[in-house]
Amino acid sequence: MAIRIEIESETAVSKRPARALVYENDQLVAEVIAEVDLKQGADDGYYHCVTLKKIMSKGGGVNILDQARREKRIVEAILYFASDEGKKYLPSMSRVVLFEFIAAVAEYLSGEAGVETYLEGGGGGERIYRTNKETAKIFERFGEKLPSAVRTPIQELITLRFVSDHGEKWHENSFENWFHTIAEPPITHSTFSLSVTTIEHIKTNAIPCFDAETINHLKAIADCMKKYIEKDLECIREHFGW
Repeated sequence: MAIRIEIESETAVSKRPARALVYENDQLVAEVIAEVDLKQGADDGYYHCVTLKKIMSKGGGVNILDQARREKRIVEAILYFASDEGKKYLPSMSRVVLFEFIAAVAEYLSGEAGVETYLEGGGGGERIYRTNKETAKIFERFGEKLPSAVRTPIQELITLRFVSDHGEKWHENSFENWFHTIAEPPITHSTFSLSVTTIEHIKTNAIPCFDAETINHLKAIADCMKKYIEKDLECIREHFGW
């Protein structure tokens, strides 16, 4: 299930309420009032940070918004646990952290390490296609290890979807979108740590939303993720000059 949020405006003023459209698999399912913040990003200069505020139209949109919130909380918890509750550094590049998460999920479910990190194997179209195919097979065989309330959003978070619009083509992923919104990584440094404010927000607002079983699954995935993070950090320290 692909979720996409579009802002109905050419520009956005910081913290300005705006009308937003929520799409599920390219079908409009809800209109919402959103709080929009224009923030600087590493790739396209700026991106819209969207906080959903109020549902204007009911129906399927309620479920979509619930799923979006759950995805966000999962990403928050993963970043929190994988960084030892914010004590350790993370790569600032969203695609790098995404592939660390993908590798960790695949290892936790299958019991075997098999997915290369982004810095090891690159991230071209063929690699993305292969990774999507491999992880889909892993979920088909071992997905029942996770309860459905966690399995469905995690499967969405590790999937990269090909998008084409007005001649532009790219791969889109909801984990990366949430990563930018939650972590606000710097564009001038290759590594960063979660801010004190972010850590407190996650401890207060995200972690308490999960039951003990779910937290155990998320902690286990984050534990698998730590070695991939460290491997990428070593590569960054050796080869990156920023």
